[in-house]
Amino acid sequence: MSNTARIMVVAALLMVAVACSHVNRATLAASTASLAWDWAQTRRWAEHGWQYPGTHGDMLVSGENNPILGSHPGVHAVDGYFAITAAVNLALWIVMPDRYRSAVPGALLTIEAPAIIGNISVSRKVPTGNWACSMCGF
Repeated sequence: MSNTARIMVVAALLMVAVACSHVNRATLAASTASLAWDWAQTRRWAEHGWQYPGTHGDMLVSGENNPILGSHPGVHAVDGYFAITAAVNLALWIVMPDRYRSAVPGALLTIEAPAIIGNISVSRKVPTGNWACSMCGF
């Protein structure tokens, strides 16, 4: 089981264990899913040295926009960053009062959504085949 899958399983189990509203659970589920998606996309670029062959025989070179990770982080840095971010998101969700429980995952969603959209727009420049299919990360 991958690290991404483990984080999602733990989040799902804790969502069931913590008494809270459906909105709070949905916000945590959405933020965890967005983290997993971004994690998979970013990890895929890192695995390939931030380069993919382009449609015209050229190399597409990309970089990370997250200032914490730096422009070309390795796989271990990507895994560490996303695992810690997912754990902090979940921990804050658990300790926050029910009234404010969706604040942290909601804020995370506002950061993750543009990142995922940006990743998708870059991956559209990768030709079809195994390379392009692997860009979604799953």
